[in-house]
Amino acid sequence: MARLRSALNLLPELALSLETVAHPYLQQLAQYSAPMDSMAELLERAIKENPPVVIRDGGVIADGYNAELDEWRDLANGATAYLEKLEHDERDRHGIDTLRLVTTMSTASIFKSAEVKVT
Repeated sequence: MARLRSALNLLPELALSLETVAHPYLQQLAQYSAPMDSMAELLERAIKENPPVVIRDGGVIADGYNAELDEWRDLANGATAYLEKLEHDERDRHGIDTLRLVTTMSTASIFKSAEVKVT
C-alpha cells in the first residue's frame, strides 16, 4: 500500500515528462498513467508513513483515519486504563463504592465486594 501511494505520487511528474512525446504508444502510456489525485490523497491519509512490511502485523492504517479503529486500537494498547475507567464509571453509575472489576484472560465481569441492602 505504501509503495502504491509512492507510485501514485509520482504520476504527475510522469505526466509532465510524457506531455511532449510524439510516438503513439508513449501517448497511450501517458493516458494510462494520468494522475489519480483522489486515490493518492486517500492513501496519503489512510496509510502510515512507514507501515510494517507484513500487513498481518497490523499498524498499517494511520492514526486519525477512522475514529472507530482508533478507539479499538486505544483499547488494545491501553486496556488497563480503559478497565480502570470502566470500573470508576460503573461505581458512579451504580453508587457502589466497593465495586471492583475482575478480569481473566478471556472475560471481564463486575462484582460488588459489599452487600447492598434492599428494602
